[in-house]
Amino acid sequence: MHLFVVGPPGIGKSTVAPLLAGMLGASVVETDRAIARRARKSNKDLIEQDGMEAFRDVESRVIASLQAVTCQHDDVTCRTSNLDKHKPERIWG
Repeated sequence: MHLFVVGPPGIGKSTVAPLLAGMLGASVVETDRAIARRARKSNKDLIEQDGMEAFRDVESRVIASLQAVTCQHDDVTCRTSNLDKHKPERIWG
C-alpha cells in the first residue's frame, strides 16, 4: 500500500502521517528531506543552482523508490507520473 499525504505547508501532513503509519504498520518518508539527501544539498540550493526541473527530476526518483506513507508538499502533483507510479487511492476532504 502507498499512502501519499499531500497538502499545502502548515496543514498538518507531518502530524497526520506518523499517526496513519502507526495505525497501518508502515513507515513515514518526508519527501523534502529525502530529496535533499539524494541531491546532497538543500532543496533551496538544488532549485537555485540547478533549477526547478532538476528538483522535479530528483523528486520523481525519490517517489519512484518509496514504499511508505509519505508527507510531501502539494506541488508533487505537478508531475502526474509521480502519482501514477504507485496508483494511490485519492481521498479529498
